[in-house]
Amino acid sequence: MAVAKAVAGVLRPVKMNYEIHGNTIPHPHMHLFPRTPEDPYVGFVITNRVWFRRSREELDQLGAAIRAALR
Repeated sequence: MAVAKAVAGVLRPVKMNYEIHGNTIPHPHMHLFPRTPEDPYVGFVITNRVWFRRSREELDQLGAAIRAALR
């Protein structure tokens, strides 16, 4: 929940989707999907592909901002 709060604080989504898995990897893990008004998946299942449209630099900046928000 701390990570979800940090992600929400940085990206300001309109809502956050949570997926919890444990069937393909031998440990439970969670995916967080911040949903925005311009989200191409509104009303549909979201995929990780939306993040691949971001540049490496933008992803690095988001990562740094989220890490800072966790401190």
